[in-house]
Amino acid sequence: MTATGNVYEQIAFGVVPVTEYRERRPDWFGDARVRQAITVCTDRGRMVDELTGGHGAVLETLAPSDHPLAPDDLISWTYDPVGGNALLDEAGFLDHAGDGRRQDVSSGVPMTVTLGTNSESALRRRVTEIFEENMAECGIPVSFYERPAGTWFGPGPAGPLFGRQFDLAAFAWLGHVNPDCTIFTSGTIPGPEEYDFGGWNAPNVSGWSDDVYDAVCQTAADALPGGEGYEENMREALRIFNEQLPALPLFTNFKVVAVRADIENVGPDPTQPSALWNIAEWDVQE
Repeated sequence: MTATGNVYEQIAFGVVPVTEYRERRPDWFGDARVRQAITVCTDRGRMVDELTGGHGAVLETLAPSDHPLAPDDLISWTYDPVGGNALLDEAGFLDHAGDGRRQDVSSGVPMTVTLGTNSESALRRRVTEIFEENMAECGIPVSFYERPAGTWFGPGPAGPLFGRQFDLAAFAWLGHVNPDCTIFTSGTIPGPEEYDFGGWNAPNVSGWSDDVYDAVCQTAADALPGGEGYEENMREALRIFNEQLPALPLFTNFKVVAVRADIENVGPDPTQPSALWNIAEWDVQE
């Protein structure tokens, strides 16, 4: 039997890299329309089918669509290369030469982006291969690279992920029973602590910030689950994430539990780390 897992794959956008990295390239991802376009250009359904055997689930925000806090009006960023190309045109990234490669109209620089991840994950390597193929349909060449986990996930400023030195970054994140919106607040951007960032191990590697998101997320965090204002503010934070997309949420993984046919009441739970969480309820058929 299977159950939705509590780990999800994502591709973070380098919305605001560190200054020295940002100065080396145009502002690829500052416009939400570009992030939205890349999202609809990505065939996440194919990833679920090929990489999880259909057992995973496409994500639209920081919580699965069946989570009780997931807003009813979430945008479903369904795979749509035609729509993605139109969004890129609207945002000012055009294929002037007709060679299938877009340029930033404001700077004239061809839009070539890099995508990094850690070298130990065969799953993530396949994710990047599908993503690279998808982006070609939308005129965005992607150059892929890998680093050992110790380097990739190393603290900033040296580590490329937490040092905010990337265009796109593929990695997994641990979900929670209660969504954690604070991983994308302004106060959790990795950077030097003396500049009021969250320190070099802080989670908001995209560098994205939004005042309204910060306010509703902080209100929810202060209220705690069950507190006054928690649900409405958390839903609003999840809705803003879904619209602004500082990261591209891909899909959840899944858990597999194998038991004898005569064992009853085994029920893998996405919120529990072990399949034995309800072992007191297990029984054997007579």
